[in-house]
Amino acid sequence: MAVLALVGGALAVISLTQGPRLSEVQVDPAEAIVLSGSRVILTANQPLEAIDAEQVTVTPEIPFTVDATGRNVGVRFTVPLDDATEYTVTVAGVSGIGGVRHPI
Repeated sequence: MAVLALVGGALAVISLTQGPRLSEVQVDPAEAIVLSGSRVILTANQPLEAIDAEQVTVTPEIPFTVDATGRNVGVRFTVPLDDATEYTVTVAGVSGIGGVRHPI
């Protein structure tokens, strides 16, 4: 029983020091190249502290807005995307509630 408690405690410490990780991405690429207002939703493996738009970058640059709650960070593109371009969305300085900062 003591060994089980020790292993459980060690795993809890490891999970707290690793910070949030990206667990899912939702996007409709076909919609994104046709309509403005399409979204990409990034889901972390744990609830996140507050995220503001300054923490989010889209490369190449394109206008966007950000909304974030719980484990999700939503990035809404205000113009249609170019279908011949690869976009990268980065969220810097992310930390889980009570956890370690980490980019997703």
